[in-house]
Order: sequence, then C-alpha cells, then structure tokens
Amino acid sequence: MDLNFDLSLAAAYTSKRQRNRVLTEAWMAQNAYCPSCGESVSQHIPNKPVADFYCPRCSEDYELKSKVGVYTNSAIDGAYHTMIQRINSDTAPSFFFLSHNEKRVHSLFVTPACFLSDSVIIKRKPTKVKGRTNLWIGCSIDLRGIPESGRIYYVRNGEECSRQEVVDHYAASAFLRTTEIKAGLRGWLLDVLCCIERLKRKTFSLADVYRFENYLSAKHPDNRNVQAKIRQQLQLLRDMGYLRFTGRGNYELMS
Repeated sequence: MDLNFDLSLAAAYTSKRQRNRVLTEAWMAQNAYCPSCGESVSQHIPNKPVADFYCPRCSEDYELKSKVGVYTNSAIDGAYHTMIQRINSDTAPSFFFLSHNEKRVHSLFVTPACFLSDSVIIKRKPTKVKGRTNLWIGCSIDLRGIPESGRIYYVRNGEECSRQEVVDHYAASAFLRTTEIKAGLRGWLLDVLCCIERLKRKTFSLADVYRFENYLSAKHPDNRNVQAKIRQQLQLLRDMGYLRFTGRGNYELMS
C-alpha cells in the first residue's frame, strides 16, 4: 500500500477542496479493500446519494469521510435528519475515515454500520441556506462514542496495518453485527461498550461500570433508571458472547 497521493491527478485543480477530493477518492479506489472478505472496493457512480464505494463480493456500501489533519473527537457530516434515517435503514453504509496532509495518508479506519447509532449523531447549529426558506440542520459524528472495536485501522499513525490484522479485527466485531437490535436502540449498548473499554481491564465488576452512571445519564437524559439499563446491556453483551459472567457481579471479556 503506497501511502503517497498521485499528485498529478489533481494538477488541473486550484481549489484545495477539489484537489483533496480527487486525491483521496483516487487513493481509496486504488488501495482500499473490504474488511470482511479482503476484496478491493469499487467506486460508485459520481454523486450517488447512498455511498461512495462498495464491495462487489459482499455488496457492502461505504461512505468516505476525509480530513486534512487528524480525526480526534468528531467528523462533520451532512443533514442531520437524513443521517438519522440512513443509519436506521437496512442499507446503512459503513464509514471510512481518512486523515491526511496534502501529499500523504496519515491514518485510515473503517467503522462498520452496526457501530453507528442515534447516540453518536450530534446536531449542529441550524444555518440559513441560500434559496431555502427553512433553516438547514447539519450534523457531526461523535467519534468518542464509537468503541475501539468499531474502529478497524488500515493505516495508523502513518504505518500500514496488515490485511490479516484488518480482517481479524473485523471478524472480532461479529458479536454486534449479528444482533437484531436496531440502530435506534443500539445507542445504550454502544455507550456501555465504550465504558467497558475505558476500564482497560480483562475483568471488571458491575460496580466498575456504575461509575459511569453520570456520563450515561448525560447521554440519555430521558432515562430515570440508569443502573438498571447498565445491567440490561451487560446481559445483552453476555448473550452475544462478548462477556462472560463469573458470578457476584463480576464479568470477564471473552477476547
């Protein structure tokens, strides 16, 4: 995988935005592959509203988000209500997040569609758009709300990850992809999963997760019984095979 852009492709463009779009899309078309089967992804026809790339073998759709610099807390997206509809649909795309400078890729990771929920889609301030009577409401993706298991790196800090590592990481997230929980109800599960990952321990107790009660309460202000909801999500993660209950309120990660 060559992490350098082919700068000749953007020689005719003066706009930085256009140059970046041409360079990143061309690089992805040349280097990106499906994390499930390893097949090279193909580019959709220009301006397709659903996604930018797809896997010919798995029929998985992917949308590309790119940024000059490094992704930290969030990624800017389009219209809020459109995004909510998309991630709650049966054809929700997975997302590639590409960070780069003007010449080279810095990092690339993919977040499978099952790791996106209403909980991580944040409304932006309404703005007035020329030619429209109603205010336009955009959104951003809160990357802090995506568990580490939902960030499958191809390139990290300027270093390529092996294809086998990518495929293995994707396979390890099967516990969430196979669940029947709809995106609108996945927010709690993903939020609790993030809390477990922040403990950075193989084993933990129910009391350890209760320490995130204020954080979870702020994310879900309509819920009046956060501790009960935490217990429910831990039971779901146990049933999915992600956790093992070892007794007396203690749990162990299975991987």
